[in-house]
Amino acid sequence: MNNIINYTLAYSLINHIGISYNQRILSVQIIKLYISLLSTFQYLYYDDSFTPMKDMLVSYFLYHSLYIILYDGISNVVSIGLLYHHISLIVTFLYEPLAYINLPYYIFIGEFSNIGLTIYETMIMLKDRYPVPENILKITHKTYAAIYILLRVFLLAFHVRKYENIKNSGYSFYYMNIPLYSLGFVWSYRLVNELRNQYK
Repeated sequence: MNNIINYTLAYSLINHIGISYNQRILSVQIIKLYISLLSTFQYLYYDDSFTPMKDMLVSYFLYHSLYIILYDGISNVVSIGLLYHHISLIVTFLYEPLAYINLPYYIFIGEFSNIGLTIYETMIMLKDRYPVPENILKITHKTYAAIYILLRVFLLAFHVRKYENIKNSGYSFYYMNIPLYSLGFVWSYRLVNELRNQYK
């Protein structure tokens, strides 16, 4: 529990440093990229990646849930979807005894697919200050979208269909796996439409 509190305070400190330099959103992007890179590394490096992932991610989801409520509000579908995502994963990490079986793999797929998204969003955010060639932005956008859709829709669909059920996931199969897979599918559909409209 102390680790979770310490991580949460560390994320909040980075966020407040960003606010003090008028870079609140950039500080969030830095935290998101750190989480994605470290989660990917933990899954690949540790035989038991569940334990180190749990403290780091539970604290991040707590921090980011508070961030959404305080800064973005909960008046739009995206914010509500993100809050559900965070809360369902916190409950699964802390209270689902079977989570250690498949959850690290799902976290790895999710966070690996988020790396490109975070880099692209950061490039867009900084392009007025540090001009980025349009073709680099276009390539980055298309590459991250392709990786996101491939991993979140097709690879996870295969894994959920082949391995997931209530026997090896517990009740998180209903309140976490199915809803979050659906969110990934909806976000992928949104990405496809975004690419169609932007690069007609």
